[in-house]
Amino acid sequence: MTKRLQNKVAESRLTLPVTIAYSVAVWLMAGLIKENWWIQFSCFLISVFLILILNNENVLIRVYSRSVSATYAVLTCMAVSLLPSVQGAIIKLLAIVSLLILYKCYQDKSSPGLNFYAFLCIGIASLMDVRILLFLPFYWITMLAFIYSFSIRTFIASLIGLITPYWFLGAWYFFWRGSHTLLIAHFDVFRNLEFSFSYSLLSFSQLLFIGFLLAAFLVSTIHFMLTSYQDKIRVRQIFYNLILLTVYVVLLIALQPQLYDIAVIYLIIAVSPLVGHFFALSYSKISNIIFIVCCCLALIITAFNLWSSLSIS
Repeated sequence: MTKRLQNKVAESRLTLPVTIAYSVAVWLMAGLIKENWWIQFSCFLISVFLILILNNENVLIRVYSRSVSATYAVLTCMAVSLLPSVQGAIIKLLAIVSLLILYKCYQDKSSPGLNFYAFLCIGIASLMDVRILLFLPFYWITMLAFIYSFSIRTFIASLIGLITPYWFLGAWYFFWRGSHTLLIAHFDVFRNLEFSFSYSLLSFSQLLFIGFLLAAFLVSTIHFMLTSYQDKIRVRQIFYNLILLTVYVVLLIALQPQLYDIAVIYLIIAVSPLVGHFFALSYSKISNIIFIVCCCLALIITAFNLWSSLSIS
């Protein structure tokens, strides 16, 4: 089997260090030092490491490759407008941790502890942006249909983990602030949710980024479906779950464009392993051309988004 440029890059031990160096350059140009984005940058580095753990623990790629974490780093840097957000950085970190813990529960219906911690991450993230609770159906479907960990015990554990942060927040509001109305107001966003097709809320750079992610997702998913018989059942279940997550996120953005900032976080997390799988395990001339085109487009879109962010500031 001939190894082409994409395979050499995907299997090289230098790929991740070079990608990290590239990411640092993007962060510096975006304003890392000038704007003191050290918390956001630290969360980014930790999230890259967690994606690496996600890949290693579940053996998502059946050859040595750092393509998943490298792809995640590149895609994150493409979304330049999201880099300044401390809230977004922490939510992304918690989202990755929640999935990492949840996948540990594969075929284990007696793992209430792990499920508690997975949903505790979601609960903490929802304190910063309550719209994260819109992903709860996805998590329960994951437990039921993909990792087979759903039981009465794990479901109750998930509910306890989810509401635990609100126990502490509620106590603080009630005993120290003397009112629980602020806690109730935290959920007001759901009263104002309505189907909206006003895509003018999305900027050109945001639409461009979503288009790139969807194109990469479609190509990678087709390749995975054609070759998935070579992967272990557990790996296939995780990838099927990531495909469902991508579809779910796209539907959310289609119905609620104002959810872009929170939805695109999960979109990057879901698409990265699929793209990494495609680049590492496809060997045709066409896939090699697609790899080169994707790399060029990623550089161009990142440069455009950097230019746009600098011109705005």
